[in-house]
Amino acid sequence: FGELNAQYSAYASDILKSGRHLLSLIDSMLDAASIEANELSLTPQPVQLAGLVRKAVSIVQMRANAKNLDLSAANVEEGWIVNADPVPATQIFVNLLSNAVKFTGAGGRIGVDIEAQLDRPSPFAAITFWDTGIGVPEKMQEAIFDKFVRGTNASAYDDVGEGTGIGLHISRRLALLMDGDLKLKSKVGEGSRFTVFLPLVRFPDSN
Repeated sequence: FGELNAQYSAYASDILKSGRHLLSLIDSMLDAASIEANELSLTPQPVQLAGLVRKAVSIVQMRANAKNLDLSAANVEEGWIVNADPVPATQIFVNLLSNAVKFTGAGGRIGVDIEAQLDRPSPFAAITFWDTGIGVPEKMQEAIFDKFVRGTNASAYDDVGEGTGIGLHISRRLALLMDGDLKLKSKVGEGSRFTVFLPLVRFPDSN
């Protein structure tokens, strides 16, 4: 058939984008259904946190570059070991980074920070995914984790209209299934900080 002209190439690109979006929606709905039916079996194990973060960053890096975003994960050093199932943990990280890219304007900043929280009965790694994006209204910061809920200011960005409002719900449920949690701190116009808590096995400063 030869090369497509610009118009048909754009059509093909739109079809491909729509197909991928539909597949993503189906996968999300299946994940949610499995969680709700208690049919999702996870296998938490000691895993290197830095490797999971690097994989998630590599998946969203091109999208971040396309918006000229500064994506920083410089302080994610080796030596952090958490008890988690690597597949759903990576899924959580990718979802949070994807949201950060989606809701942050061109030229903004997003990143990942890690710290140990030792003031609990059991130690946790707090992995924070932060951005300088549009933020989430205070009244929405707990409801945002419910199914099919999106921030009331999400429509301010043209590229976020395809969201289903299920990704954060799935992410929190997955974190809870690994004996962790997912929390949000945000201010409209300044950005958001989503923190994943996972059971900590070892961190760089520990013996």
